[in-house]
Amino acid sequence: MDLISVDQEKCTKCGACINECPTFVLSMGKAGPEAVLPEVCLECGHCVAICPHEAIDYMKTPLTHQLDLTQFPRLSADEAQCFLRSRRSIRSYLKKSVPRAELLKLVEVARFAPTGSNTQGVSYVIVDDRKTLDKAVETVIERLESDDSLRQRFAHYLKAYHERGVDVILRGAPNLILAITDADFLRGRENSVFSLAYLELYAPTIV
Repeated sequence: MDLISVDQEKCTKCGACINECPTFVLSMGKAGPEAVLPEVCLECGHCVAICPHEAIDYMKTPLTHQLDLTQFPRLSADEAQCFLRSRRSIRSYLKKSVPRAELLKLVEVARFAPTGSNTQGVSYVIVDDRKTLDKAVETVIERLESDDSLRQRFAHYLKAYHERGVDVILRGAPNLILAITDADFLRGRENSVFSLAYLELYAPTIV
């Protein structure tokens, strides 16, 4: 199958898809855009998303899966700024566990976060077992105490944990979502951070 398919009746040969392609896969042919370097395609789907006439399709980023943004209101600059500035770290949680379906919504959004060269490679682990969460806290505490510099740096946290039973690691959160990648994945850390940032920003909208 060809890398892309072009609807000749819709294509106006405007070149938007060619200009948008980050790895110069596309070139303008007599019948419209065509893939001249398919082996370096990132499968990012920008060519499909950018076409103003929905003339391009690609099986790995199909046109049928694209969002029609005209169906949704656009945030004003003030609204967008307010949304981003209102983000705060949460350190007090209800003891009530979040339904798995809601946690999966967070993961679904997180996977759309940008990644270096569309490498993706991030998987997610959802933890909602209290014993497992408590063990995770205990393990981190033990790690902090095993290192002299860390033990001194976080002495007041360790004191609160041991003397007052304060969970200074997870703050008593009833659920935990971990972003993980293979140990040898070059962009694993960065991609994971991006995805969790998306997840965190989206989380307040589903409560």
